[in-house]
Amino acid sequence: MCNRSNRSLVRMKWSSLVMMVVLLSTWMTPVAVFAEPPEPVKAQAIAAGAGSHILVLKTDGTVVAWGYNSFGQTDMPAGLGGVKAIKAGDYRSFALKTDGTVVGWGSISSGDTNVLTTLSNVIAIDSSSHWLILKSDGKVEAWGVNIDGQANVPEALSD
Repeated sequence: MCNRSNRSLVRMKWSSLVMMVVLLSTWMTPVAVFAEPPEPVKAQAIAAGAGSHILVLKTDGTVVAWGYNSFGQTDMPAGLGGVKAIKAGDYRSFALKTDGTVVGWGSISSGDTNVLTTLSNVIAIDSSSHWLILKSDGKVEAWGVNIDGQANVPEALSD
């Protein structure tokens, strides 16, 4: 049986418990922190390859690729970023980086890869079944399929 003194003790313990819960909940109440939302990443350039693949350059310097991929033309190199221009060629893709270097993937022969690794100061790129670049000094370089002389840059543009 519960007597009067026991009831007082229960009330005291209960009120202490409520007070503790109130104090803890006040201490643990989350505070809303408002920050400006990040700028949305949007597309800034697009390219469609003859091999039915698509490239999109986003405003953050990254690239998205999709479509036909039998030669790896949509399998971008890991960590590709800092891109300022893209080109989708015949079953191959390129990215011109902000540092003036060029990255290529897809249907690329070892000869193409060797040329790409030596390029610098590039300001524009183009591709089809051959490659074409414009360098900051105004020189043009070309290589690849040359059935009709498309990789033979006139001397005035290559010296």
